[in-house]
Amino acid sequence: MLTYKNIKGYELIEQYGIYNALTNKNGVSRDHMLSINYGWTHNIPPEIISHPANCEIMTQSNNSKKSSKSSITLEELKERIATWK
Repeated sequence: MLTYKNIKGYELIEQYGIYNALTNKNGVSRDHMLSINYGWTHNIPPEIISHPANCEIMTQSNNSKKSSKSSITLEELKERIATWK
């Protein structure tokens, strides 16, 4: 799934495993902190929305609760991208 260990929440993968609707309903999934929906409605280039700096690992249940809400602003994401290692 992911190869970037500096993604926020990456350590949760080992603890919970990857989400699977059949075999691991308590697992984690990748969340876009600045939502895909926000990117679409504000014409943000896909390379910004899809950047690994826009990812966070969280339990699937929390990701579902978050829905299409964003947890960071576009400016915060641009700052994260500028300092991404």
